Amino acid sequence: MKAKRIISIMMATTMVLGLAACGSVGTSSTDGDKKVIRVATWRKNDQKYYEEIERRFEEKYPEYDVQLEFNADEVSYEQNVNTDLVCRTAPDVFDLHASGQIQMYGDEGLILDQSDMEWTKNINENAKATCTWNGKSYAFPVNYNYFGFLYNKEIFDAEGLTVPKTPEELVTVVNKLKKAGYSGISYSGMTNGTKLVDAALIIELGTEKYNELLQGMDDGTVTDFLSYEGVETALKTVQYYTQSDIWYKGYKDTSYEPSLSLFAQKKAAIVFCGAYLYGEKDELMPGIDAGFFPIPTYSNSGVSYAEVGQCSCISATSKNIEGAKLWVEFLATPEISEYLCTSSRTMSTLESAVPTFEEAEMLLNSCTGYGLFKSFYTENAEYYDTELKDLKEGIFYYGDGYQEWVDVLNKRLKDADIINLK
Repeated sequence: MKAKRIISIMMATTMVLGLAACGSVGTSSTDGDKKVIRVATWRKNDQKYYEEIERRFEEKYPEYDVQLEFNADEVSYEQNVNTDLVCRTAPDVFDLHASGQIQMYGDEGLILDQSDMEWTKNINENAKATCTWNGKSYAFPVNYNYFGFLYNKEIFDAEGLTVPKTPEELVTVVNKLKKAGYSGISYSGMTNGTKLVDAALIIELGTEKYNELLQGMDDGTVTDFLSYEGVETALKTVQYYTQSDIWYKGYKDTSYEPSLSLFAQKKAAIVFCGAYLYGEKDELMPGIDAGFFPIPTYSNSGVSYAEVGQCSCISATSKNIEGAKLWVEFLATPEISEYLCTSSRTMSTLESAVPTFEEAEMLLNSCTGYGLFKSFYTENAEYYDTELKDLKEGIFYYGDGYQEWVDVLNKRLKDADIINLK
């Protein structure tokens, strides 16, 4: 379909421009008597942890020399990965976000299918699905982060507040905080957009059903957005929050840093954010004892929305495929996963690995489970994307009644007759 043709054109253009910038194709896979494994990530904050993993790996496999590469600028990092893949000079192993970018690279044969690797047997199935398309697992999801509400425990205690578990309780808490002089919930509309809508939908439907809904819209088998149980509950939740005015004024135009600053300065007692913030708490919220609670929805499920952090891919043109696989499998051992996740204050995707950082037990006990967001390319989004976006923005930014927007979306899905497109 059109979206798929655009992706192919983008890749072709990238290849032309990339090859023009390529120097000599290929890199050495040996350094003296040792075989080199190049490993790249944008996670500069985790450098010392990766260096420790490198030490342990080389101690176990002395025939290898791991060369770590860090680039904290995510934009330039991803641009470099893209060019290096085209030039066939990519690192043997490199991290990416769990996104359609991995799907694109997999479809183009630029990264290795890891479906036959051992880690695929030991990982949470929902986490595995975030990097799996057409039955092929193209990356190892290293970790995940809960997304929800961080709150200032000191302020909650001072105001006699308890953690809300229902939408009504959350609105009551926010109203009491406002009366005490605090702002509404700090939210970065410029960074997160309408993420809260997707989060509520994933909490209500679960990862698999939500992806099934989106895929059904894209292939034409779903023409009624409310046909999946849980969708209406999610939309009602978000609509109620906005109509109840729980957000910080101007949240639509607030960027990430100011939204955290409001929380750090104790102007806001609650912020919508990922729990990865605990890994940078000394820098971003010094002196604040922050708790966490998932987004309350009308089903009162206690499930938290979550996102995979980084995913380890293997270059299909690596001159050291065996070593690259060995490194990824090493990352996926319970011992190393627990070490990395404990150190970076993230959650492990492995069923048998339990991080032990200070807030880990609190995070695990704060919810009954988690649903993960999966990004993938939708071939026919041009036929309904505007209407879906209008629905999300209408209820989240303006508190509009969702039914009107759903009717517009459903009409568009039916009129497009996607299932019969050639």
